[in-house]
Amino acid sequence: MGLTPEERRKIYEEEKARLEAQQQLKEEKAREKSKIGLVCLGVGVFVAFILLLILYITLPPNETSNSKITGTGGSVGSESKLYVEGLESITLAVDKKAYDELTNCYIAKDKIGILNLVIARKSFTVENGTRVLVIAKSFTMSKVRVRILEGKNMGKAGWVSYEWVW
Repeated sequence: MGLTPEERRKIYEEEKARLEAQQQLKEEKAREKSKIGLVCLGVGVFVAFILLLILYITLPPNETSNSKITGTGGSVGSESKLYVEGLESITLAVDKKAYDELTNCYIAKDKIGILNLVIARKSFTVENGTRVLVIAKSFTMSKVRVRILEGKNMGKAGWVSYEWVW
């Protein structure tokens, strides 16, 4: 038993409609993936911008600047200020090991390393001129531990170079 021309045409049209529907579904899925990709790209760009902004804010100017670093270190128990001429913010290490890491990053001009220390919460920043209480000095007197007395990090303690304490 053979198919009539009318049945063949009907089968052809049904098959054509099925293939067109499949193609349309594929195109819709591709558009959805494209939208998701654009959203991910936008989020990535935003995160990169924020990280670069943090890096810019937390790093001192390069070696060619005229910043003066000539503090006195203060005595234990004295109120002082953190100050480095030419900086907007100062980075403090949360412990002596982090201080050594932070110092090595500054020596190597490793901005990403410094940012990683901030992200890992091994260091934090305060505004230049922030009031502090000197709570300890290292044996070599090269670094001091201070307690922040004002600002968003009030109450936190960190290590800085004695030259930054006035």
